[in-house]
Amino acid sequence: MRAPFVAVALLLVCCTDAQPCSSCPQIQGTYGLTWSSGTTCAAMGPQPTLLTLTQVGSALSANVGSTTLQGTLFDTFDFTLDGLSGDTRYSLQAVAVTNQEVGPLPDGGVADGGSINTIAVHVIGSLRTIVQDGGCNPTDKFTGDRIAP
Repeated sequence: MRAPFVAVALLLVCCTDAQPCSSCPQIQGTYGLTWSSGTTCAAMGPQPTLLTLTQVGSALSANVGSTTLQGTLFDTFDFTLDGLSGDTRYSLQAVAVTNQEVGPLPDGGVADGGSINTIAVHVIGSLRTIVQDGGCNPTDKFTGDRIAP
């Protein structure tokens, strides 16, 4: 039985009582990203066309440019990853929208007691570049679909 898309809508800039997830959906994998940004300044952050998320439980990491970002996946399916490279800090915030099913696993195995299998993942978010010496600190928005688990 396929569940409808589960969309978790929240404002990424507000405070929530979200907790690191304890039964995390598997959102790890490689995403093809599309950027929508009109930002043009010297501090413009990298805009990778591919982003690979690594996941262990609720802990996530990814590389943006040559900078490793690390963070947490919350029970609301949103996540924040932060990293520092020299005098530049990057903060990636996003929410994962998943299409899931309950039942047999894709390899023919049987899910235990209604385990949820994540079929597709779409991410919506932003990457903020913060340069210590001030100036332009852009926030670039992106969307992306998982293209490889």
